[in-house]
Amino acid sequence: VALNHTVFDFILMGRSGYLNIFSRPAANDYRKTEEIISYLGLEEFAFRKCSELSSGERRIVLIGRALAQDSTIILLDEPTTFLDLRHEMEVINLLKKLVEEKDKTIITSMHSVDLIPRLADFIVLLKQGRILASGQTKEIFKTELLEELFDYPVRVVEAEGNFLLLR
Repeated sequence: VALNHTVFDFILMGRSGYLNIFSRPAANDYRKTEEIISYLGLEEFAFRKCSELSSGERRIVLIGRALAQDSTIILLDEPTTFLDLRHEMEVINLLKKLVEEKDKTIITSMHSVDLIPRLADFIVLLKQGRILASGQTKEIFKTELLEELFDYPVRVVEAEGNFLLLR
């Protein structure tokens, strides 16, 4: 995140793909940015510098910038890395909400294996650049496959509709 920019300006930069080299954002770009800030509940942060936000808040702002691009697919790399439990779950719940309410497709890489079933309907396990397995989460998130993936003993337990990864 460009730390010296306000949250509003940083999200507005996501609209740059709709501008030519000499144009400035139009009223529609500002309106879209305001809508995203409202949707994400960032109103109280809108005119604060990104440097004043926590890591979790910055992660939401990054997702806001992706939303400003208006694409149907959002590609994320490790969206929960270095976040505490509360902010991890805020990001996961927001991504699920975007899929359900905004019809977005989220493609993400994650090393937080225990969070994958909370977010993904479909997963692809990659090992050394090759697809080890792919399919519906319930079919792929299994002890045998995860042990093969990580070369480490684990156990997957399903409890109350959630998957738990025991190490």
